[in-house]
Amino acid sequence: MASSNVITIRSSSALDTREFSNFAKACRAAAKDVWVDLRAGLREAGEVLAKEIRTEADKFPRDAKRPRKTDRIAQSTKVHVSGTGTTSVVVGGPRAPEAAPIEHGGRPGKFRHLVFGNTENWVYQTAHPFIEPAIERAIPVAEQRAVDALDKAVQTAATRYAGGS
Repeated sequence: MASSNVITIRSSSALDTREFSNFAKACRAAAKDVWVDLRAGLREAGEVLAKEIRTEADKFPRDAKRPRKTDRIAQSTKVHVSGTGTTSVVVGGPRAPEAAPIEHGGRPGKFRHLVFGNTENWVYQTAHPFIEPAIERAIPVAEQRAVDALDKAVQTAATRYAGGS
């Protein structure tokens, strides 16, 4: 059975912005400039994580025959901010399906895969978990950027719409 090409990591230390979904929806509806600034700040926080993940993916050993293959993983790393302010860093997907097997659920070791889809030819390959080490290094800065963006948005909205100066 082929493995999924989507990597999902839930970090207990990550900032959960779902609590701010009502605020984000209200900003989108009533204070578009506050929403634009909040979204940009949350994207910046996500980019801190994405940059570290890309850096970690760039450390993979290069295949002498196809040195650019693993570069697709770094290039596939994208940041998405939903309409409710939830920020996601997506790694892999259709453009880099090898990301999930190489990540191997964050576990070191080896994984087994087909060679060019040939069901008679299976090989073992060394896993290179790269997301969790990147998150551990980058999460303090990313959390601070997200909190700063949220604080700025709340302060701007409160000042503007609560009659402050």
